Amino acid sequence: MSKKYQGSDLYLTEMINACVKIQEYAANTSKEDFLKQRESFDAICMQLSHLGEQVTNLESSPDRIIQHFPEDLEWPALKGLRNRIGHAYMTIDAQMIWDFVTQKTQELESSLRRILKKRYGQ
Repeated sequence: MSKKYQGSDLYLTEMINACVKIQEYAANTSKEDFLKQRESFDAICMQLSHLGEQVTNLESSPDRIIQHFPEDLEWPALKGLRNRIGHAYMTIDAQMIWDFVTQKTQELESSLRRILKKRYGQ
């Protein structure tokens, strides 16, 4: 059975929601706690995986969001991070995840909101 197409606006919104959750989770923990405890790491990795999964959905969507906005995001990197989390979870460097979360997530959310507004007026 084929998956029902939901609309790229939904996929982008899901990505924004994941960014918000990631930022909330990171705000509630220190770097030291993040590197020592697995709960925040696990929660953040789940949302990062969800981000990458939505990129996969966007790749096959008829709206061609990735083709219309190729420079706005590092689409392949997000998908690659999802694959790394899904297939090599135990080898992921927590410091790399922390750096991504603290240095790139807010910018990622802003870019996604910009794309959503440009393309769908939302």
